[in-house]
Amino acid sequence: MISIEKYSEKRKTEIDLLGVRPEQAAFTVSQISDFIASLQEHEHPHLIIDNGQVVGFFLLDLLYTETYGFSDSKALGIRALLVGHHYQGQGGAGYRNSGNQLITCLRGSILSRF
Repeated sequence: MISIEKYSEKRKTEIDLLGVRPEQAAFTVSQISDFIASLQEHEHPHLIIDNGQVVGFFLLDLLYTETYGFSDSKALGIRALLVGHHYQGQGGAGYRNSGNQLITCLRGSILSRF
């Protein structure tokens, strides 16, 4: 089952193991730990968990509209989405129906935290 959790240091080792294929690298972050260290207050790192294991990462940007200006005024941005290459194509986070599952999980996660 896919779930989302806010990033915490206890998962750092698992995050450091995530990576994408070389041809995907230009479309996401490569060194997630370094990226997390440079985040601003409105940027919230989250993990994609599948059956207790970290399989992906994304950034929830609360000021997405102000930063990028091309979205709806109430939009939140999902940036730096990464599903580890070992987990791609397996039916989970990257994964066939996961877009819908991710949105459902994210909706619950956002409502409970923000």
